Amino acid sequence: MKIAISSKIVMKEAISTDFIIRPYRPGDEKAINERFNQIFGLHRDLKEWYWKFQSSNESQILLAFDLNRNLVSHFGVLKEDFIYNGKIYHAGHSVDNFSARIPAAVQQGIFYKLAQQFFDKHGNPEEFSIIYGFPGTRNLRLGIHKLNYGTPFPIRYWEKSLTETTFSKLDRIKDNHDIHSKKIDQLWQKASRRYSVSIVRDSLWIKKRYVSRPANNYRFLRTKYWGAYSSFCVYTCEEDNLQVVDLIWDGRRKKDLEKLEELLTRIAFQSRALRISMWLSGDPEAEKIFAKKGWRQFQEPHDLHLVILSFNKEMKKQMLFDHFYLTKGCTDII
Repeated sequence: MKIAISSKIVMKEAISTDFIIRPYRPGDEKAINERFNQIFGLHRDLKEWYWKFQSSNESQILLAFDLNRNLVSHFGVLKEDFIYNGKIYHAGHSVDNFSARIPAAVQQGIFYKLAQQFFDKHGNPEEFSIIYGFPGTRNLRLGIHKLNYGTPFPIRYWEKSLTETTFSKLDRIKDNHDIHSKKIDQLWQKASRRYSVSIVRDSLWIKKRYVSRPANNYRFLRTKYWGAYSSFCVYTCEEDNLQVVDLIWDGRRKKDLEKLEELLTRIAFQSRALRISMWLSGDPEAEKIFAKKGWRQFQEPHDLHLVILSFNKEMKKQMLFDHFYLTKGCTDII
């Protein structure tokens, strides 16, 4: 299986006392995935790693090993196309980062050395104009202190509670696993004009992010106007919570987004969910519609925050924070 992680890095191994820092090499993925599972207590299949890092876009990984060649720390970034004021740039999504709690690694701050080397090497307009991620409270605090994260952006978490009588007599809505690439691209072309700052959500990205993910349980829902998609969303239902993972709306007719919201509510009820939830910011009109439909904002349950580091003078940090179109699909946590 071919892995499209960039081989453009020309970086010699750097020895930091007891550790060797170097870029990813083909074959490292098994050790990366094993250490990832060990540290996070997961059972992620290697196929999931390939899905995440095998892409036509270039991804970058920097690793730290002890002198016995045991993997200690990992800093990885996925390259994404993103819109800023109508122009396309490259963004880096920081994912799967970890560091084993080995005394020498902690004392030397090996993870922060790894991250700083990455920023110094790849944080520039040609490679990554911005690098963004979603740290929890502890990692955020350390990142502010050691990596100059700056002010974090609180995530707008929305939730709607359901009652036992909601839509109890309506027909069941069938799940849908398919997308129509041309209609997705047409919808994105219209919707993208509304977003000052956003990850590009064309059909190629939708397929990579959702359709090709191993063992996924994503479902798709759309509304149409004169045969064309007017809104589109990705959702998944886990236990008693239907989660809206992603959303695209052309902004032309409020009734289309209202209809999509009603369909989601019906599906949630039919799935015996007690609530519907999502992340949503950067689209004030959509937020108003959901608020009128009974959605309310709460603190993000896992206390995650959006951090954006800019390496392009054209990027104004306040604009990034104020206008970044954010859904849970911007992350890799679902």
